[in-house]
Amino acid sequence: MPLVRRKQWSAVKPNYPVPPLRSLPARYALIETTGGYQCLNTHRCSQVVLSIQAARVFNGLNDIAYNFLVGGDGLLYEGLGWNKAGYSAGSLNSYAISVAFVGNFTLDLPNPQQINSTKMLLEGAVRANQLAPDYKLMLVSQVAEGDTAGPRLTSLVRSWPHWSECDPVCQQIKKADEQDDF
Repeated sequence: MPLVRRKQWSAVKPNYPVPPLRSLPARYALIETTGGYQCLNTHRCSQVVLSIQAARVFNGLNDIAYNFLVGGDGLLYEGLGWNKAGYSAGSLNSYAISVAFVGNFTLDLPNPQQINSTKMLLEGAVRANQLAPDYKLMLVSQVAEGDTAGPRLTSLVRSWPHWSECDPVCQQIKKADEQDDF
């Protein structure tokens, strides 16, 4: 599976180290969308991914929020990469690999290349022991606000193997996050 590395999309180095996952392999895979623009070629997708990183950093985050992004060109873009905790689903990110479709999918589905690349990434992550064989697949919208996964994308992801509602461990993590907000 082709991977566009951070250097290739001109990523800015984080201001401080990104925290590692708390357990390996990851026990959750989180699917989300970036919102905003879609892209259909590597040049444009690289620009969009860089602009996503820049917006996150401008808004106070250390780096891009996702482990991997999937462009409309069907390529995987390295976000945080393996073994790093993302920034989009609270503390659950410390136990998860997050994969974001580049674009806003409140009405439409990602294209077939994006869907196939995402499935291949998840399967490869299990083979590489980056994702537990019995991992739970969820949408970020199940545990955090702000994702642009619409009903069609939600329905599609619910049909994939490993789909899960927020299990008891997820519920505990989510509850702890909610208590920290007060």
